[in-house]
Amino acid sequence: MTYAAEAVLLILAILFSMLLGVAGVALAQRLMPVQRRKPHNSAIGTLYGGLYVLFGVIVGFTAFIVLNKYNTARATVQNEAADVARIYALAQQLPEAKREEIQGLAKSYARVVLEEEWPLMRQGQTSPARRHSPTSSGAPSKSSSLQQLPSSSSTLRS
Repeated sequence: MTYAAEAVLLILAILFSMLLGVAGVALAQRLMPVQRRKPHNSAIGTLYGGLYVLFGVIVGFTAFIVLNKYNTARATVQNEAADVARIYALAQQLPEAKREEIQGLAKSYARVVLEEEWPLMRQGQTSPARRHSPTSSGAPSKSSSLQQLPSSSSTLRS
């Protein structure tokens, strides 16, 4: 089920619940005379007060959770961008052939993330490359990357 379909079902469920509540209130007002309902107004007012507080607490926690997830995602994106920039800058110290290769890979990675991955994530999907990757996170594992280093860089492997 796609993200849009889930959102539509959730909105329909909320609307149905609201409609059911309004119909129940209308039915109770129609079937019970005002004189019979009047003594219960103070008790209902107290219940409403509790419901208002509960609603406020739920909205507050929901806002906190959403803001926390947003801040976490923003920090993750900033860290990943800084890491790609750092890799690009560190490649300046390498011989020209390796430098161009690594800088080209960094550029293509950033381009793929911006042009392919983020639009797919916006739709609630993942890229085919990530789904078929050997690791659970979609990125190559550090150990497999380190094993591909030339033997002269054995100190970097540890």
